Amino acid sequence: MVGRSYVLGIGAAKSGTTTLATLMSQHPKIQKSIKGKEVHFFDEKFDKGSNFYHDQWNLDFDGGICLDFTPSYLFDPACRDRVLNVLGSDVKFVAILRNPIDRAYSHYCHAVKHWHKPEFRPRGYPIEDLSFMDALLVEDTRLASGEFHIRHQSYFSKGLYSRQIKWYYKAFPIKNFRFIIFEKFISDHVSHLKALYEWLGVDSGFAENQKIIKKNSQTFGEIPLEAKDYLHEKYLPAICELEQLIDVELTTWK
Repeated sequence: MVGRSYVLGIGAAKSGTTTLATLMSQHPKIQKSIKGKEVHFFDEKFDKGSNFYHDQWNLDFDGGICLDFTPSYLFDPACRDRVLNVLGSDVKFVAILRNPIDRAYSHYCHAVKHWHKPEFRPRGYPIEDLSFMDALLVEDTRLASGEFHIRHQSYFSKGLYSRQIKWYYKAFPIKNFRFIIFEKFISDHVSHLKALYEWLGVDSGFAENQKIIKKNSQTFGEIPLEAKDYLHEKYLPAICELEQLIDVELTTWK
């Protein structure tokens, strides 16, 4: 592992993480895992040990950055201390955050579209058979039941970014984090990539010729108005807190 450093993309799910990870991994100094974008070590495979984790990148990849972009790391509270124990306090984190109302609906749409399929049955995914609004109303009960992993039907909870970020701030220096707002990134990805590469200490000029390709979009139709109004009221305090926490203006979310 001589000369290697690690960057964790910790979220947020359904916020353009696949697009950002794809662009980052195009950089000659940044390499994704040999298994792809998401390693899922700190949430699902931690019992395999640290050597397993380090082996997820080519052994001859020295002098560069190993990128693990697993969005559930931000939401699963167990991940924080596991990251600290394996990678130390100098590891860097990148998170792209989307309007939480849009994120929640995209998450729900993904569940409806895919989780009933045969390939998801052995993996223990729930079948989503409720409307979006009904699913939001029973979310706390579902999560408290322990029947499924907390990341699955946490449509509302995953959008409480400030709570999740504060949890990480208790263990890692604030300077170790880079936050990107999804809507701003989509409108001007080059400048955001350049700033990100500069922060990571790699050639920022590489961003000039990178083209953005929308990936993994799941949303269908408009968000039901009842659910949109419900989420707007519930998310507003957390959005205001997030503005202060990461020093970014989020008027369009409010």
